Amino acid sequence: MLDIVSNNIVVNNNYTGIQILDSRLNLVRCIEPFDDIAIYSLYKHHSNKEIILYCPENECLVHVNLDSGDFRKIELDNQFSEVVFSSIYLWKNEEVMFTDYRGHFYRLCIESGAIRTVDLNSIKTCYTSFYRFWDNWQSILL
Repeated sequence: MLDIVSNNIVVNNNYTGIQILDSRLNLVRCIEPFDDIAIYSLYKHHSNKEIILYCPENECLVHVNLDSGDFRKIELDNQFSEVVFSSIYLWKNEEVMFTDYRGHFYRLCIESGAIRTVDLNSIKTCYTSFYRFWDNWQSILL
């Protein structure tokens, strides 16, 4: 995995975590939340240096502040064992809206670490532009 977040390059670090590099490829810091971390996806906040690592094999998400190196593991309970989050998401303040490949929506409250299923009508009403984007993406896949 490789991604750009602000002026940093985030690289998967062989099941130990991530490395943060600057634009000259100098190591800024290593962040190692726990052993044998299997990162499937990275979701980034577009206006600050925060990311969420999606680790379904480890049954968790990991919220990371790239500036401080602080991280928080957010456990996914059994109801999410069959869920595969897609690359379509919306991060707004302390809330992240995820989608899966089956057409379901989920809301993560970063502060509390709670993740809940959200019904389609709520998404259409409260997150209209996000819904339209997701709906267009769905029609491309079908």
